[in-house]
Amino acid sequence: NLDFEREDISISCAVWDDHETIRVQLFERPQSSHRVKLLGETKCKHREVIKMEAPEQDSAVFSLVTGEGEALSNEDWRHTSVRLKFRFEPTEHHANLTVHVEDAKNLKRLDGKGAMNTYCRVVTQKGQEFATKVVMNNAMPRWHTTSTFGIGPS
Repeated sequence: NLDFEREDISISCAVWDDHETIRVQLFERPQSSHRVKLLGETKCKHREVIKMEAPEQDSAVFSLVTGEGEALSNEDWRHTSVRLKFRFEPTEHHANLTVHVEDAKNLKRLDGKGAMNTYCRVVTQKGQEFATKVVMNNAMPRWHTTSTFGIGPS
């Protein structure tokens, strides 16, 4: 059950779980292979996203961790991060969550060789998924891509 209030939003909805998570994953796609490698990921709960969202708010920067939970960083020990913006829109029986994937920085190839081709994937706990296009030969990819997820009852 979600009962949430903020100056501009008041929601009471028994079918939406504010503890569900959104997973943002960054992948490397080597030029010589069609297999992709997970570079790192971050997770956040819907409730956290709603608190971050504001009409004029700047994007939020999320540090990524490996599948083992270790902080991901480049050769200079700067944390690998992805920059996102969120917009939450409550409706009568559900809500929409818009995620804008801006860019990533401080990337490092897992094998340390050659050009880096990356994309970002956003996955909801209910299995909705969106992936950006692959940015080729760039350790600081910019996507500026938006997707909207329905986060109410299925």
